[in-house]
Amino acid sequence: MIVGIIILIAIICIVIAVIASGAFAPQKKIPSPNITPPSPINPSTGASGTLVRVTMEGKNFSYGPSPSVWLAKTGEPDITATDVVVILPTQLACTFPLPGSYSSAGPWDVFVKNAGEQSVSKIGVFTIVNAISSPLTWDWSVNGWKEWQYSASCKGTTGTAAGYCVEYGPVMVDGHGEYGSNVTLDRVPTESSVSKTFTAPSGTRWNTLTFNGLLSSSRVPPARWMAIDVNGIRVFYADASKTPPGNGQKFTITQSFTPANSVNIRISSGQDPTYGTPLYIMQFNSLTLS
Repeated sequence: MIVGIIILIAIICIVIAVIASGAFAPQKKIPSPNITPPSPINPSTGASGTLVRVTMEGKNFSYGPSPSVWLAKTGEPDITATDVVVILPTQLACTFPLPGSYSSAGPWDVFVKNAGEQSVSKIGVFTIVNAISSPLTWDWSVNGWKEWQYSASCKGTTGTAAGYCVEYGPVMVDGHGEYGSNVTLDRVPTESSVSKTFTAPSGTRWNTLTFNGLLSSSRVPPARWMAIDVNGIRVFYADASKTPPGNGQKFTITQSFTPANSVNIRISSGQDPTYGTPLYIMQFNSLTLS
């Protein structure tokens, strides 16, 4: 009897000690360490219209699901980073696909967010720049046709068409370039074009072209045309009834395009099916990128 009482008292003492220690108290959830605003960022600038790989320092970047990283600027769509890689909990790398628009230039805020956490930001620490390269001028009277690619073609036959379509040029005549087609197969559309790629110094771009030339005259101006493409995108098209190019008149065409470091220029001319309009040429005087 006495032994039982002693054991009971011992059990009661143990329970009281455990409760006093808080072993059965509700456990508080300990939050994971939050990330800190990313800084520094290297590089801290990038040229518009390019892909820029950056690294940034911080704390508690998460492995597993990569953090979300983006750039933000008032009035502009967010720029979401790609290829986000956590190198260390204190360092990550990512790529920003920077837009080529003029309005994108200026400082941007950088945001980083681990999965399931609030985002943190660093204000104005990345800058998009529009560094325009010095103008480059190709003067045919000086540079000629070096490294220009060219092609001419008839695009098919219709009806009872007969005759020939012969490539003319490229040649130099009286200090300017000429290229076109000599056509007696006059019931088919024809086209001739020249192209060349120009590259600006590293980290710079061009966004404007100025072309000086002449499209030979036609007695059917709406059937004769010219076009200019930049990096595969058409930036100019008009027939000879418009000015520019005009019908056998010298012209100057100035067009803007998406800023780019490498610029492929393709200048085309041609004519629709007509009668009695054989040789046509494009005269090439100068081309300036700026």
